[in-house]
This record gives sequence, C-alpha cells and structure tokens, in this order.
Amino acid sequence: MGMKELTNRMFINFFVIFFLIMLIMSVLSRFWGADTIRLSAVFNFMVLSLLLVLTETVFYSKKELTRLGFLVRHLICLLLVTVITLLFVGFMEVASLNDPSSIVRNVAIVFIVYAISFAIDFFRTAKSANQLTKKLRERYK
Repeated sequence: MGMKELTNRMFINFFVIFFLIMLIMSVLSRFWGADTIRLSAVFNFMVLSLLLVLTETVFYSKKELTRLGFLVRHLICLLLVTVITLLFVGFMEVASLNDPSSIVRNVAIVFIVYAISFAIDFFRTAKSANQLTKKLRERYK
C-alpha cells in the first residue's frame, strides 16, 4: 500500500476508531453507573485513537502485498493495537492490569473495535474496487 493511500486510510480510520471507542465507552459507562464522560477522558480517547491509527503504518509497502503478507501485517497490527491499548489503559489508570478479568474485558473491546474498523475498511475498499472495475469494463467494451 502506497503512502498516499495509507494516509487516506489512516485519516478515515482515525474517526472510525474514535467514534467506536466513544460509543463503547458511552455504553459501558451506563453499566458502570457513570452518567457522563469527562472532557479529559475524551481527549485521552482521541490520543489513543491517534496512537492506534499510527499502527497502520505496518501496511506501508512499495510493492503489492500478497494475501499472506497482508494477513501477517494485520496480525502484527492487532498485536500492536492490543499492547498499546493495554499500556494506555494501565497508564491512564482506567482499569487495573493486575486483574485478569479487566485485561480480558479490555482485550475483548480491542478485538470488537478492530473487527468493526476492519469491516468498515473492507467494505469501503470493496466498494471502491467495484467502482473501478465497472469503469474499466465500460472503457474497454
């Protein structure tokens, strides 16, 4: 994936990831009994979203990636996202990293956000590819 395409993808995914984090935290805060999310927490989630979107730089390649290369890079990205999120949660003292249930809960949230973000990106890319294919077919009729 080239730098221009990667930059566009990262820009869009920043907002997707930030929205998903805010949505999940809003829902979870209702279960935890909190009525509001502090502005400082929103800023922290924005910083986390930026850090998470920067992990997508593992997809940068001057050559076209093979399916295996793409899968390996997704696994590396998921591992980076999980580690960054757990470190961020521990550093911000949002949850205890000494409690196994807290770690499992946070990893589950990471997987959910990553899966939804991946699905949105996949369908957006598929739509773009279909439009390009359609234009090519029309041109070469």
